[in-house]
Amino acid sequence: MTFNKNDINTIDEAKGYSNYYGGVLKPEEKSIFDSNLLKPNGTLDKTLFQDTAQLLNNWRESREKIKKEKMGLSSESHNLLASILKEQKAESIPYQVVNSLNDNKPVDKVVNQFEDILFAESDPEFDQKIEEAALKINDLKEKGEAIDNEIKQTVLETKVNAAAAALKKRS
Repeated sequence: MTFNKNDINTIDEAKGYSNYYGGVLKPEEKSIFDSNLLKPNGTLDKTLFQDTAQLLNNWRESREKIKKEKMGLSSESHNLLASILKEQKAESIPYQVVNSLNDNKPVDKVVNQFEDILFAESDPEFDQKIEEAALKINDLKEKGEAIDNEIKQTVLETKVNAAAAALKKRS
């Protein structure tokens, strides 16, 4: 099954929901649903805890996707980043609640990791492959030049031998 925030109708369902990315929530992740921020005016707001569950799911998925990205982002990761940035820039309640997890600002951290990849000037593995390819190209160039020189020498020897033979015939 896939995550669907509309399947969650109560705080207990949000805490016990098994279709979050990566499976059931850890106890510290469940605790975010106890935040008073989800109860503006003292009343639990269903949209807020559903949106919080969505952001929590996106954050969990982002943590895993970021490990696989090298240089630039896949379209899926780009969409995750966009949805998380939207919440971050608005300083929405779901953002505040999820970002307070363990007081570690996990949403901000994953955004920074995505941005590091998105705006990276180079990828060390890619740079190494380019360097290896350049060495191979240089080696092939040198071998090609050696072959060209052999061909020129063979052609020259053939012409010299033909000229010598022609001179011998004349004499």
